[in-house]
Amino acid sequence: MPKNDNKYRSFFESSTDAMLIIENNEFVDCNPATVAMLGYESKEGIINVSPFKISPEFQPDGRLSFDKAAEMMRIAQKHGNHRFEWEHLRKDGTVIPLEVSLTAIETSDNLHLHTIWRDISSRKQAEKAKQEYEERFRHTFEANPDPVIIAKLEDSSIIDVNRAFEKVTGVSRTDALGQNSEQLGLWRNKDLRVPFRKQLQDHGEVNNFEADFNVQGDQVRTGLLSARIILNNNEPCILTVIRDCTTEKAAKQALVEMDQIKSDFISTAAHELNTPLTAIMGFAELLLDPISSKSFSEEQKRDFLQEIYEKGETLNRMIKDFLDISHIESGLQIPMDLQETNLSDRLKKAFNYYKLHEPEHSFELILSKEMSHVILTIDAKRICQVLDNLLSNAVKYSPEKGKIYLQGKLTSDGCEVCVRDHGIGMSPDQTAKIFDKFYRADPLNAKVAGLGLGMCIVRQIIEEHNGRIDVESKVGKGTNVTFNLPYTAN
Repeated sequence: MPKNDNKYRSFFESSTDAMLIIENNEFVDCNPATVAMLGYESKEGIINVSPFKISPEFQPDGRLSFDKAAEMMRIAQKHGNHRFEWEHLRKDGTVIPLEVSLTAIETSDNLHLHTIWRDISSRKQAEKAKQEYEERFRHTFEANPDPVIIAKLEDSSIIDVNRAFEKVTGVSRTDALGQNSEQLGLWRNKDLRVPFRKQLQDHGEVNNFEADFNVQGDQVRTGLLSARIILNNNEPCILTVIRDCTTEKAAKQALVEMDQIKSDFISTAAHELNTPLTAIMGFAELLLDPISSKSFSEEQKRDFLQEIYEKGETLNRMIKDFLDISHIESGLQIPMDLQETNLSDRLKKAFNYYKLHEPEHSFELILSKEMSHVILTIDAKRICQVLDNLLSNAVKYSPEKGKIYLQGKLTSDGCEVCVRDHGIGMSPDQTAKIFDKFYRADPLNAKVAGLGLGMCIVRQIIEEHNGRIDVESKVGKGTNVTFNLPYTAN
């Protein structure tokens, strides 16, 4: 240091930056700002000390302070100046990060290094906070169960995707980089990209934009897109998160459909209950009227009573269906009374009843010879309920003079019963819903009575016998309903 240069000395002493002089690899002088920065009472604790002695043993890059300090000074001496980052120790032992500037100055009597320290604690804290933020973002990005995409705003080319994107779409990160969603064929309706981007550019964000996407396995899924414009390395980019709402949307649609079905059921039930009730009350009123009842013969009165009885039976069957469906809705089993029963006799009884009471249709009973000797452990009344439901459906959906078959045969583990008709049949969608509660294949046809409960109850009865039931149907060709009953129900 030019000791006779008063201006330099004044600048050195008054500078708010820490300044030091190094000669022969030791500090030989420092200003008050240095003393204050390191927390010493005076410069005596700093001068005549090598830089590495008031430094941690190792620098942040893992190198020994002793070795690195010597190298930094050699570089400054060789090139005239050198700037680098360093960590020193305050007197209390705490670490202070610094930006060090070394400038080589040659005087008449020696070569010394003019040193300036800048405290970069705030910058390091900001860098650390940024690093921690980026690390948290990366963890959140990768751990997000929803597909996340980062793409350039300019051309929508993808610069990163998370693991959920790869899993859902079947497109690897490597294949996605540099491509856009249209090139990857993700949008089911490509035209929706235009309003999506316009909304993003107009408002800087998009929330719950619904669109369908092509994903792996030729599947189509519905997603809700939420996007924001962010800066990535000072370049505007789009951060997009896609929430798969396919299941949720289907569930909502199912609830809407179920509400409609229940509304239709209430309307139908009111009609179905009112019809027999009106007949009962009408015939009872005629019989109770002392004047009008005298004009009816005994045979007519018996007919009226028979009609009242039959309508009462209709109401009774509906009430039993309500009770059965309440058990099913509650997750309970339908009550069963299992006894050894000749199934062949039950089939013949059902066949004879419908042949007698439905003369406008043609019935045919086909039983294998072995059937007459087979005894099953079943609830006879419940199986009759099943047969009544299947045969009445065949009658409802078959044209006049249409042929209806009731077949029974043995299988390796029990008996198989089939009710077959050549009626209007059902589409695959109708067939798939046939066992749903409240479902009616032809709800608009007022001539076809029913609450839409029968087939649901039928399946429950068969399954509680450890049996199975299947339906095959084609529009205009008719319907086959087949159920199997094992020799032992439980």
